[in-house]
Amino acid sequence: MLNQIDGLGDICGSDSEGRKAASDFQNARDKFTTYAGALADGYVGVATRLCEMAANVAVADWNSIAALPKVDQSVPIAMPTI
Repeated sequence: MLNQIDGLGDICGSDSEGRKAASDFQNARDKFTTYAGALADGYVGVATRLCEMAANVAVADWNSIAALPKVDQSVPIAMPTI
């Protein structure tokens, strides 16, 4: 997107108002680039942590299963009758 804006050329002019507008635009552009980069980094961090959470839950599930009491399979299971 910024490359397309750059492709427009000098849209501000060379008088004092144009130079002020160009300076303000450059400041806004720099802030936008910084904020967009921080936002992108944040999304990468969220994705990484979601993957870590999923892995931790999978391990916790297996640990829970291993901690369940053992079932005595020699005892017959009583089935309810209606």
